[in-house]
Amino acid sequence: MAGIVDITLAAAMEAKANDPANFITRQVAPVLPPEQASPAAIEGKTGFSAKYFKRQVQGFGRTSLPVKIAPGGETPIIPVGLSDADIFVPLRSAGVLVNREIADSMTKYGIQSFEGDLADPAAASNVMLDIEKDFVTKIATGSYWANSATGGSTTGFVEQWDNPGTNVLAQLAKMQAAIQKAGKRANTLVLGWAALYALRNNANFAKFGGDATMGFTTDQISELLSQMLGYNGVKQPIKVFVPTAVSTTDALPTESTSNNAFLNSNFAWFGHVAESPSLRTRSALYTIQPHPWTVRQDQVAANNSYMYTGSVAEDAVVIDNTLGFCLASPVSSAGVTAYGG
Repeated sequence: MAGIVDITLAAAMEAKANDPANFITRQVAPVLPPEQASPAAIEGKTGFSAKYFKRQVQGFGRTSLPVKIAPGGETPIIPVGLSDADIFVPLRSAGVLVNREIADSMTKYGIQSFEGDLADPAAASNVMLDIEKDFVTKIATGSYWANSATGGSTTGFVEQWDNPGTNVLAQLAKMQAAIQKAGKRANTLVLGWAALYALRNNANFAKFGGDATMGFTTDQISELLSQMLGYNGVKQPIKVFVPTAVSTTDALPTESTSNNAFLNSNFAWFGHVAESPSLRTRSALYTIQPHPWTVRQDQVAANNSYMYTGSVAEDAVVIDNTLGFCLASPVSSAGVTAYGG
């Protein structure tokens, strides 16, 4: 074994289909180490058992106890504290096997390090895609959140965003209100690809910011929402993110870009993400990382090859499910096709 090299995932990783800029997990869910982690768990090559200390809700925003002291009364005791929350963070790993003679001859092609130029980017891209897939599944699935709705459903949001008459702003305000009732401002909006373009082309929404063909960008959406959904004179920008990573079930070397698909293009998630990340600060979700990205090179004598193995223990974890609102299927099926979803 030639040793272990610490490499940040952000340094990686251009793959055939996914540019590093396509991954948004770490932007929406800041990376933090757990308060406690068990490194022994890695021996089974499945992951880490970890803990973080979750703020107890007693004493915050409660009116069940009197605070006005009656004659002869006593000052009420308000219970506060931190409680242990157990999580399991999977170990994710990907390996690249290359013939030793080929790897050793790479320098004449201008490749200084097979590990750094090819093996690490390939392994890291696949691992990052797996993390991104789990993250998108969490924010696009209503069962992960205390507040959710389904577009087109009589029990959810009946009007979908590709319907020109839909008041999308009113729907976003309803999602915002659910977060505010949990005590925080909604400051992060994640839109699937189809949801983004349905929003941009919705007549009711476009009238607030002009014609979409004039450059109705995600930055403009962010600015508009910050103004239209602002209150009490507090200027808190609403960040807008669009997951654009793709996956395919095709096997090499026959993969075709025509079979590539977004991880999910038909959802909208509105929630609160802490601006100053800390596991003692309320936030919809964080990315928990007990073990950083590492790359190991092994020699495989049996077939005169090198095995480059990259691994990381990292997972997007829902920390407070009251601080996110998931809207599934805001765009009709026809709309998804129309917007390339």
